[in-house]
Amino acid sequence: MNEFREYLHPSQAILLANDRSYVPYDTRADVYEKLNCLNYALRDAKKSIDVAPTQWQGYFRSARLLAALGQTDAALEMCSQALLRLDYGPKHEYHRRELSDLCQHLEAQPKCHISGVPVELLLAIFKLSNNPVAVSHVCRQWREVAHSHPTLWRSLVLTAPPEKALRKVQEWHKRSRGRIVELSIRKSLAEALFPSESSLGDPSPMYALTYTEILSTLRHMDLTGLKE
Repeated sequence: MNEFREYLHPSQAILLANDRSYVPYDTRADVYEKLNCLNYALRDAKKSIDVAPTQWQGYFRSARLLAALGQTDAALEMCSQALLRLDYGPKHEYHRRELSDLCQHLEAQPKCHISGVPVELLLAIFKLSNNPVAVSHVCRQWREVAHSHPTLWRSLVLTAPPEKALRKVQEWHKRSRGRIVELSIRKSLAEALFPSESSLGDPSPMYALTYTEILSTLRHMDLTGLKE
C-alpha cells in the first residue's frame, strides 16, 4: 500500500463521516480509478451506493468501472440505475449523454459465454497460463482485465534479440508497476550482448546502447522481492 500513502485524506474523511455521506467513498474511488486500481475503486463506488442509494454518482462510477472490467451485464444494470436517478435538466445533460453512449457501446458488444465470469476467476485462469500477453489477445475483456492487474506481469523472461528484450522490459516495467519477482535472462540474450567470452565485461558495440537501456530500466524496478 506504499503507493497510496499520499492519498490518506479520503480515508480519514470516511472515518470522520462514519457512513453519513457517500462523498468520501466517491472521492477515494476516483483516486483508485486514476491509479488504475479498478477493483478498489469499484468497492468504494458500491459502498457509496450503500450509503446513498438515491444518489446517481455511485451507480455512474460503478457502470464505468464494471465496463472496464468486462462485466457487461452488471455495467448495463448500473447504467440503468444511474439514468433513473439523473434528472433531465441541463445540469446533468453531459452525464446522461455519457451514460447513453456507454449503454450503446455495451449493448453493441457481442455476447460471450465468459462475459459473466468473475474477475477473480479470470485472474486465476490467467495465472495458470503464465502468459499474460497470450491471454490479453483473446478478447477485449481479457485484455482489459490482464492490463489492469500488475501481479500478472511480475515474471520477466528476457531473450534475444536485444531490441525485443528492451521493448519487453519497458512494457513489463509499465504493466507490473515497476515490481518484478521473477527475472530470467536467457543465454541467447547474453550471447548477443557479449558475443565472445573474452569480452564479457564489455557489450558488443552494436548493442551497447540497448544494453545500457535494459540495465537502466531494470535499475528502476523494485527487485526487493525477487526470488532466488
